Amino acid sequence: MSAAQAIDPHSPIAAPLSADAANIGHGEEVGAEDDIPSIFPIVAGIVAVVLGIVVSVAVVYQYFGIYVRGEIARKVLTHESSQLRELRAAEQQKLGHYQWADKKAGVLHIPLDRAKELTLREWKSRPTTYVQQPDPAAAAAPEKK
Repeated sequence: MSAAQAIDPHSPIAAPLSADAANIGHGEEVGAEDDIPSIFPIVAGIVAVVLGIVVSVAVVYQYFGIYVRGEIARKVLTHESSQLRELRAAEQQKLGHYQWADKKAGVLHIPLDRAKELTLREWKSRPTTYVQQPDPAAAAAPEKK
């Protein structure tokens, strides 16, 4: 038995060459494939990737904003600092007690609640009618003596 007969006849190696395949490289050109890829799947893939990135960035941005607001509320707004307590105590002292603004001129700061009471009392005692303007004709006429 020869070596050519020992090869399996169904294997691609043992298959005989076609006439076209046998002539390749002997003066004949091989043409390019006619397979042109469709542009739609490529564009759709690019759009999907870009949209995925945009949505991911938006979700991370929103999550970060919520997280930061929560941290600010937890760390800053819930705990009152000693400086803030001192400031509020000083403001309450100024707004709630009598004190001299200028003792030489006789200017006195009064408590805020007392200032509100005095303002309301003045408002309630204001005149309810318009002030009468003098008649311009009477003011223009000279007085006779």
